[in-house]
Amino acid sequence: MARSDDETLDAEGFEYEVSKSQRKREASALQDLGVALVSMPASELDLLPLTEKLRDAVDLAKRLQGNHGALFRQRQYIGKLMRHIDVTPIVAALDAKSSAQTERARSFHILEQWRDRLINEGDAALDAFVARYPQANLKELKTLVGRVYGEKSQGDARISTRALFRAIRSVIEASEAADSPTSPTDSADRLEPTHGNLSS
Repeated sequence: MARSDDETLDAEGFEYEVSKSQRKREASALQDLGVALVSMPASELDLLPLTEKLRDAVDLAKRLQGNHGALFRQRQYIGKLMRHIDVTPIVAALDAKSSAQTERARSFHILEQWRDRLINEGDAALDAFVARYPQANLKELKTLVGRVYGEKSQGDARISTRALFRAIRSVIEASEAADSPTSPTDSADRLEPTHGNLSS
């Protein structure tokens, strides 16, 4: 016997009725997913496991930006398409992308913290950094920090500050590469300065 739209199969293969509230939640989640897809650049969409029909629908929605009525209908259509496919791989790919972005942001913030420590705490911070990353060139770092001080006295230390940041990043990335394979959390923990937060 054919199942109604309000019935599906559980893990044991038995039919059960899906509540209207659950169907609404699922439909809303798919609508949100569709909105997210439409807002993504084409280069990122290329990396997602979208069916050809879904990708065409998303691309059309992008071209309808500004035509609110047509865009609304197209988003509804995208949601309808996704009700008939397994969106799990798409959601997993988006979650992985979000996790990677979060980790990059955290790592960038920690690099900023080390840069600020080296500038603001002087030799104590340099010693701490070299203790954490023995492969670091202490003489080079001291020279770069000295340039920051020199440029600050002239009113603009942006060039030397960026150079110091790049040097710190190079040391830490080399350390991570030498210690691979590691989990993102382990890598971030090794980046973390041991002293408190510093303003950027």
